[in-house]
Amino acid sequence: AVADLKAVVENLQQEFRGASLRAEVGELQRHMSQLQQAMVEVQERSGQGQDALRGGLDELVQVVEAVRHALCASESEVNELRKASEHCQEVLGATASHGQLEELQKRLVNMEKAMEMNTAKVEEAY
Repeated sequence: AVADLKAVVENLQQEFRGASLRAEVGELQRHMSQLQQAMVEVQERSGQGQDALRGGLDELVQVVEAVRHALCASESEVNELRKASEHCQEVLGATASHGQLEELQKRLVNMEKAMEMNTAKVEEAY
């Protein structure tokens, strides 16, 4: 009878261990399933992050291109302003020369008047 009881106890222990192992296996399977779901979410988020990063990089490239275009346009405008400034300096130089010429003409006219007046005085004196 004791041997039978020992056999029954051993059978119960084995069944208990088996049930316990099945429970642990079931728990492990649930954890594996949760881990797989988490991995899928991470991959989806990673894909979304990569898409967002690509979109951000595309926008950055567009901004850089716009800035480059604006700088080229600004450089062109600066060159045009430089040319206009040089032209203005030439015109001002010509204007200064014109002003000097007018001054010389006035002096010449005054000298001619003075000569005429002196000539008239000399003629009166004779």
